[in-house]
Amino acid sequence: MKGRPSRNCHSRALKGIAVLGGLLSAYLSLCSCSDGGGHAFVVRDSAGVAIVESVGQGTWMEENGLRIVGEPTVRLGGPRTKEFSFDQVADALVIADSLFIVANRGSGELVFFDSGGDWRYTVGRIGGGPGEFSRLRAIEILPEGHLVAFDSGHRRISVFEVTGELVRTVSLAGALRGGVAMAIGWLESGTFVARTMEPGVHAMPDLGQWRRMDSMAEVLVLDENGLPFGDPIRVPGDQSLSMLTAREGDEYWFSSLPNPFLRSFVGAAKGLRVAFGQTTRDEIRILNSDGKMVRVIRRVRRIPELTAGMIDQWIDFRVARISNGVARRRRHQQYQSMPFPSTLPAFRSVLLDEDGARLWVEEFELDAITSGGETRWSVYAEDGRLLGEVWMPAGFRPLRIGKDYVLGLWRDELDVEYVQLYELGGA
Repeated sequence: MKGRPSRNCHSRALKGIAVLGGLLSAYLSLCSCSDGGGHAFVVRDSAGVAIVESVGQGTWMEENGLRIVGEPTVRLGGPRTKEFSFDQVADALVIADSLFIVANRGSGELVFFDSGGDWRYTVGRIGGGPGEFSRLRAIEILPEGHLVAFDSGHRRISVFEVTGELVRTVSLAGALRGGVAMAIGWLESGTFVARTMEPGVHAMPDLGQWRRMDSMAEVLVLDENGLPFGDPIRVPGDQSLSMLTAREGDEYWFSSLPNPFLRSFVGAAKGLRVAFGQTTRDEIRILNSDGKMVRVIRRVRRIPELTAGMIDQWIDFRVARISNGVARRRRHQQYQSMPFPSTLPAFRSVLLDEDGARLWVEEFELDAITSGGETRWSVYAEDGRLLGEVWMPAGFRPLRIGKDYVLGLWRDELDVEYVQLYELGGA
C-alpha cells in the first residue's frame, strides 16, 4: 500500500558497518525497510535492545495521518465556573467521556467536572494532612478504578475513590531520597515510575559570572506500596544557569534565569511502557513494565544551529513584560551575557498515548515558545517507526492523548487557564 513501509524487509549479519551515519560498529542484525517514498527505518539488535532509526518524514500520507479536528468539544474553567479558577494546572484526565478530573497545583485541589464541562465537586487543599497537598504534580486512574495523586512536596501518593473519599496514603520518602522528585507516570498495573534529580558539584564562579549546573537523574520503578524494584537507571538530567550576584563572607547569592536551549530530562509512562530521554539528543529510550530497556528510538537528521537571531528573539520575549526601563535593560544584559549551546535542542517533551502504544515527541519550535504558536509533534509506532507529524493548536499544551481525543491546557490572551478536549481524527 502506498505510504506504508514494505513488508519485504531483509536481515543480514554485518560487521563494522556505519548505517545512516550511526556510531555503532559491531556484529548486528539489521532490518532495513522503506516505503519507496523517501521514508525509511532500520532496526538493529544490541544485547537484546532493539535500536530503531528513522529517516525522512514518516510513513503517513497527508490523507491518512492523525490530525486535530475542529474546535474543542469541551472546555473546562474560565469565567463560566464561579466556584474556582485554575492556577498552575499540573495534570488532567477523562474517564469514559463522562468525568473530567483536573489537578490544580496552585490550590492543591482535585477538581471534578461532568461530561458537559460543568463543575461537580472539589477534593483536597494546600496542607500537610491526609488528602492535602504541598505540590500536586500528577494524577491517574488505576485499573481497579481508584484515583491516585502524586505530591512531590510530601513525597507521597494519595489514593481516592472517584467520589472523592480518601482510601489510603503511600509514602515514597524512603524510595525518593534526596534531590528533586517528579512523576513520570503510572503503568496499567498500578506501578509508579518516578525520577529524582541531584545537582553535580561545580566550581564557584566569580562575581557576576554564570555557573552551569549539570544534574544527574535517576529513573525508579515503584510498586503499589512505594517500594522500588529493579535497579534505578542513572542518566544525565537537567541543565540550569545561575549567576553569582553577591558574596559576603561564606554567604553567596545567586540569580537563576530560564534557558530553553539547555538540556532537560523528559519522560512518560503509560500502559506497559516507559519512555524517557534528554532533549539535546535525538534519542528516546523505552522500558518495559519490569523496568528493563527494550528499545531505543532515534531520528536520523541534522539538528539546526542556534543562531544569534534566535537568541535575540527569545531574549526579547523574556524581557517584553518588564515595564520598568532600567530593570528591563539590566535583565536584557544578563540574558545577553549567558552562555548558549551551539545547536537547538533535538526536541522539547514526550508523551505516550493512553495505552502506551504510540510515542509522541514534541519538536522544538521557538515560535511556539515566544509567541504561543502551534506545536509540532512527531508520532512513533509501538515498534519505533516514525509515522508522521501532528500540529497542536496555538497556545495548547496536550496532557493526555487517547485514541480519538487530546486533552490539554490552553491559555487565553489574558493568561487565564482552561482545560480543553479536542477530537483526534485520521489514522
